[in-house]
Amino acid sequence: MTEHHSEPQWAWEAFDFDRAAAAGDFGKLLSNWEEKKPGFLARSAPGLNAHVMAREVIQNAWDAAKELQEPPPPPQKTAPDFHISFRFRNLDGPEKQRFASTIDLHGHAERLSRLDRGRFRLADDLCLDHLHEPEPLPLLLIEETATTGMYGSWEQGRSKLYEALCALGIGKDPRTGAGGSFGYGKAALIRGSALRIVIAYTCFRDPEEPGVTRRLLGATYWGVHEVDGVRHLGMARWGNGTRPLENEAADEAARRLGIRLRDPNSVADRGSTFLLVEPTVEPDALQTAVNRSWWPALEDRDLGFHVSITGADGAPYDLRPSVDGDLLPFVRAYRHAISTSKSLGRPVNFHKYPIGPKDRIWGHLVLADNRRWSYPDRSESEDRDETLVAIMREPRMVVEYLRKRSGHTQTPFLRGAFVAHSRVNESLAKTEPFGHDSWDHKGDAPEEARRVAQTIKDQINTRILALQKKLKPPPPEPERPALPEFDKIMRRILGGRGRSTPPPHPPRTVRIFDIEHQPESVGAGQIRTVGSARFRLTEHVLRNQTTAHVQVAVRFFLLEDEGSRGDTHPVTVTPPEGFVVEDENDEGQSCLGSLTGEEIRRFTFETEPYDAEWTGRIAVAAGIVRPREAR
Repeated sequence: MTEHHSEPQWAWEAFDFDRAAAAGDFGKLLSNWEEKKPGFLARSAPGLNAHVMAREVIQNAWDAAKELQEPPPPPQKTAPDFHISFRFRNLDGPEKQRFASTIDLHGHAERLSRLDRGRFRLADDLCLDHLHEPEPLPLLLIEETATTGMYGSWEQGRSKLYEALCALGIGKDPRTGAGGSFGYGKAALIRGSALRIVIAYTCFRDPEEPGVTRRLLGATYWGVHEVDGVRHLGMARWGNGTRPLENEAADEAARRLGIRLRDPNSVADRGSTFLLVEPTVEPDALQTAVNRSWWPALEDRDLGFHVSITGADGAPYDLRPSVDGDLLPFVRAYRHAISTSKSLGRPVNFHKYPIGPKDRIWGHLVLADNRRWSYPDRSESEDRDETLVAIMREPRMVVEYLRKRSGHTQTPFLRGAFVAHSRVNESLAKTEPFGHDSWDHKGDAPEEARRVAQTIKDQINTRILALQKKLKPPPPEPERPALPEFDKIMRRILGGRGRSTPPPHPPRTVRIFDIEHQPESVGAGQIRTVGSARFRLTEHVLRNQTTAHVQVAVRFFLLEDEGSRGDTHPVTVTPPEGFVVEDENDEGQSCLGSLTGEEIRRFTFETEPYDAEWTGRIAVAAGIVRPREAR
């Protein structure tokens, strides 16, 4: 039978020079972890604490949920859906005082007053400084359901609760198919509390320990310090001495702390609740972090994966990635990547590719282009942009928004998603660092795993380059030969129905160069393309004459699926001085005038507005015409 103190107490761990030791500030584990925020993701970045909490805490809980799901617990055919909630609370008045008394925050305040808090990297202003003042005491409750809970024998050193709160580097190997590893979820929790106080209440079923189904333990993580001549490791435990409270005692402590009690006979009730005192994250930052890291799992309804965030005022925060304009292209690409349909549709253009060896596909890549973000208007936004591909494997957390390796700021920008096949899940996991935020083909993972990671990234980069080259409007063929009539110029240079192979042409007479064009927003989901080009006579012409009459024609085409030419779209040409608009119709516009010697002239053009989901292409042609045609 396990003994229980009538009142939980804090036990600060002192140095024992007969045993190995570790400093209590486990939160330092993440001190060098940098939040990746390439391109537009730098906009409204959630911050490191929210980022690591969203990734590590949810990842550990999701791993435990998947462990519960295989095999399904009897007598149920399937496990309940996994759910993790983040609920912010503010305690004030008597409720605040009862809570502070329950976990002896006054004792923490007294101890800290005798120490140099700067050594522990604690904030200058903490709730400990205002315990007797009316300011509310902020809390964050993280509650998971339908997981295994933190089971395992405490006496035999197999307890997952011990691994989660008290140990470092003990637990599941990070180089497996699971997501969490080696206590970094603990570090994320610690960083989530300004006081570095974490309370854990867990409910489980363990055949090897049938007499215990609930445990509760609190922990404080400060740095090494000395009090009353005794050196302490900087970690304290709140429970039955250094042991956790169990069963009814755990329930009673949870009730006093405002934690919902759990029924071990309910599979859905199994799991863990973490209480963080004075959270360092805000609900809106956590919302952004969860959406950016977990949208594939949130989007895949078959996974049974659910996350919720509730503010201190009781208001829920929206976790629907598909309504986030920044994430929507990735979400749609993901849907196509996991779909068996061959039709990828439009108006956003999707392109799907198998990745890996020809005889054994390692996953599918979908790339998307769209006028709204493939060719952004630099004059309207200073946000950095680049080509990004969200890469992921089985846990369905975004490992990384992968950049194109070179020229990543070159248009057209693409968005994409790569979903790894289950056959390479474990190999890719072995290449991930503790933050699970890259597939490192240069690390110390097994050679085969590194080869898989490198091949995938190489092929993604190759596909990006090829698609950008295909989508980028090719330079027009401006230096076409002189033709006697303008309609022949348009038919031969820009193309037309029923055209025949032209006869051999004489040397080119007009050179068009420096063609520039870009879309610009006109509001209400509409854009127009504006641009300019310069032109001059070629050296071939100048050998025989100094002046010539020149006609320049401009057309704009909307593109169909796969980049094929569709209908023409109205375009207006503004000619240079001395030139006039000579012909205009729905097919395009042309201007006519004279060029002398080596002078260079410039014209501009502007299309009528069109839907921003469409892609267009400009085509320009020019030729010398006879003087009698200059009307």
